[in-house]
Amino acid sequence: MLDDETLQQEAARVRDRAREMRRDFNRHGERPQWGLLEDEIMEPLRALRNRVDEELAKRERPDSRVPLDRDPVPAPYEDLVRDYYERLGSGE
Repeated sequence: MLDDETLQQEAARVRDRAREMRRDFNRHGERPQWGLLEDEIMEPLRALRNRVDEELAKRERPDSRVPLDRDPVPAPYEDLVRDYYERLGSGE
């Protein structure tokens, strides 16, 4: 659905890992390792769903409040940014 190649690659990676786990289950008849399934399939799928939702929101409603990027705040500015948001949240 989306042209973003990183989203496509992430979806393919999760899909391939799920196929491997299913193939191992069918081949060996072992019960699924639920912790591994959660860590390697479910959690990446949730993160991918959130990124796709954000991308769709940006495309459908350009004026919506969606984060523009995910870059972390540079270390020298962390305190300044935190203070700014604390003041902003308190109404100052």
